[in-house]
Amino acid sequence: MPVYNLTNTQKRILALIVKHINAGKVIEPIRPIIRSESCSIEGIEQSFGRNLVWDLEALCEAKLMDQRYSRASNKSRRLYTVTKAGHKAVANKFILPKEDAEEVEPDESEKIKTINIEKIQAIWFASPDEITQTTNNPSVTKKTVDALTEQLLNAIEPEISSYKLATYKRNLQDLKTQINSQSPSQLTLQKLFGYLSFMENLEGSIPLASIVWPYLYPLLLIAKAKIPQES
Repeated sequence: MPVYNLTNTQKRILALIVKHINAGKVIEPIRPIIRSESCSIEGIEQSFGRNLVWDLEALCEAKLMDQRYSRASNKSRRLYTVTKAGHKAVANKFILPKEDAEEVEPDESEKIKTINIEKIQAIWFASPDEITQTTNNPSVTKKTVDALTEQLLNAIEPEISSYKLATYKRNLQDLKTQINSQSPSQLTLQKLFGYLSFMENLEGSIPLASIVWPYLYPLLLIAKAKIPQES
């Protein structure tokens, strides 16, 4: 039987969310709690690893969850709700309804293998083919970069002052622009990675670097693959 194209982790997350909603322990909208070491959800006493935002995005793309932005306390924050389809998917153990299965057609862009972020964060490695397949498709590159930079920002935001955070955000946006461009500047990338990693000079902070590096490293791999090669 056809099933939703989700990872086991994504299925587990949605099943736990629905279980806690039904038990009255989680009240929508759902609020993810982002930390450098691990992420969680308000009302659920369980860790979901570093890729929670990425997994929630996948559930939204599958139309099993919806998201909106809250700007309370001058901070942009994503809030999530489970759709009717999401509740139905959990009840049916993620087997696609017959009518939906018949409508699903292969999407070539979805077949492109993107970087396995969890794998990179765990062992800091990605094969050349994975990097190439990501950088050869602009939409896939943008999606991967957006997810990584959002997780990076969520991880570092509680650790630095609001003044430093504003500067950090500007440099992070510059990094995204460079990586998503057709011909990134190696010199500019070098300066940005130095600043964003907190290792730009002798006053760099190893504790802060340890927080951001799991997210910066895969970005560095993507950037390296996009730098024009000298002939």
